[in-house]
Amino acid sequence: MDHERPVEEEGDVVWPRDTPEETAEDPQGNQEDCFPIPLSALQPDSITGFDVFFRPGIEDLHALFLKADIPVTEAHRQDLSEQGIQEVYVAKADSTRCMRYIEEGLAGIMADKALDGTKRAKILYDTAVQIVRDVMDEPFNDETITRAVALTDTLTTWLFDEPKHLAHIFGSLSFRNLIATHSVNVCILGSALGRRLGLSQDELKTLSTGLLLHDLGKSMIDEAILTKSGRPTEDEWEIIKSHPEKGVELLEHSEQLDPLSLTVIRQHHEKCSGNGYPAGLKAREIHSYAKIAMLVDVYDAMTTQRSYAQAIDAYPALRTMQSEMGPEVDSQLLRQFIFMLSTRTAKPARAAKGAPRRAA
Repeated sequence: MDHERPVEEEGDVVWPRDTPEETAEDPQGNQEDCFPIPLSALQPDSITGFDVFFRPGIEDLHALFLKADIPVTEAHRQDLSEQGIQEVYVAKADSTRCMRYIEEGLAGIMADKALDGTKRAKILYDTAVQIVRDVMDEPFNDETITRAVALTDTLTTWLFDEPKHLAHIFGSLSFRNLIATHSVNVCILGSALGRRLGLSQDELKTLSTGLLLHDLGKSMIDEAILTKSGRPTEDEWEIIKSHPEKGVELLEHSEQLDPLSLTVIRQHHEKCSGNGYPAGLKAREIHSYAKIAMLVDVYDAMTTQRSYAQAIDAYPALRTMQSEMGPEVDSQLLRQFIFMLSTRTAKPARAAKGAPRRAA
């Protein structure tokens, strides 16, 4: 099920559909035959499995830089960097191989402190978006779930290593109305809030996995309903409201997920007032992880352009959440979330009272 295709923006790693193999065999090509990736995505002592090109200044032409079977070295990266080249190119025919190469080396990329934090954050974000697209397209594929879990492990390790990394990744957040970007935004914002609240790394991974997959149930809903211009009808809204339980049904037999990750998925639309769905739980019945999910889900939805509502800026959104959603959200969680956005750090607060680490 193909829910969305990326819209290219400057700096994006955009994964095009595979094209015929002859493109990759041509040592030079037109700009249309290739797409860019950051130079920093090439990891020393690795073999890419695809040819890598660079632009030597000849308009719209790409020269072969590294053959598919030649190991990448630090000298290779240094050579281009000294020429002021920070992007290399890959043939569109090799897009799938390239995506998996970056994904498999992601932990090493994120751990490489010699690389600029903002660049590492961009690679992490783009990789996460692609993984969510794949999960939404193949929700019954165990391999895609494995990739999602591995991604959250990398993300939480990075946030745990240095809370200030949140500032780097803020610049990568995309507020386009797409399920994949929304899922990744919710995962990053909620994981950062969990880090601020003092969750352990294992607890943070459990939360992060639930956040990343919180909308998986939408893969089982007619795309025409999800992408409809204007507000849904009553019947359509009832169908949309089924997505938390559908997501749990897709994942409940997986041995890769902690049961609390499933709780995040099931409860992320519950409200402290008892007016949420699917079960209409009250505050004390909602797990604290799900309260985090609900909070960041609402915030990201408000700051994202939708077919039936204009996006609003961050601080007006937070003021609206404070003034109009008081009984629905955990006030202490909202307070900590506002502090986190203001300081752009996930550094644990000295006293994050009112935000329990486990069940509320």
